[in-house]
Amino acid sequence: MASIRKRGDKWQVQIRKLGHRSITETFTLRSNALAWARRIESEIERGLISPNFGATTSTTLSELIERYIDSVTPKKKSRVQETNRLRKLAKLSFAKSCITNITTDELARFRDQRLSEVGTQAVRHDLNALCQVFSVAINEWGVPLNSNPLAHLKKPPIFPPMFPVSKVAKIYRGHISCFR
Repeated sequence: MASIRKRGDKWQVQIRKLGHRSITETFTLRSNALAWARRIESEIERGLISPNFGATTSTTLSELIERYIDSVTPKKKSRVQETNRLRKLAKLSFAKSCITNITTDELARFRDQRLSEVGTQAVRHDLNALCQVFSVAINEWGVPLNSNPLAHLKKPPIFPPMFPVSKVAKIYRGHISCFR
């Protein structure tokens, strides 16, 4: 439930709901405070705001990656390779941004740019590692994200065709003429 109180020349709204963190905001107009309180309470009721809303709004992806390297990766057989891969990913520009600001579109640009540098399998390894970091953060650490931004990102095919279809057809036709 929201409580509104006057503090100096401003209005402070505090929303408390069982099972959720306290959410506080300050406004200059009381009408804006009331409207915001109604909107946030409605979003909480509809499940659009996670119970840990605002808990880690300043956490960056590189911080999550470091936590993952420290707590999850040591238990894996491929810990050396995964640690090296994640440390490289933590140095990228989008890893320095707040996790709530990382979008699927930004990750798709990363995928496309990375495909121009390395093969598809390396890109798939990068995306799988990041996806796992987000999944553990959401499911086990209680990071307040509604969903994994990599969940709906299309990964490059495992084995792309070696030749375009037209070249394969020409090679095939050439082999047939050899047998005649």
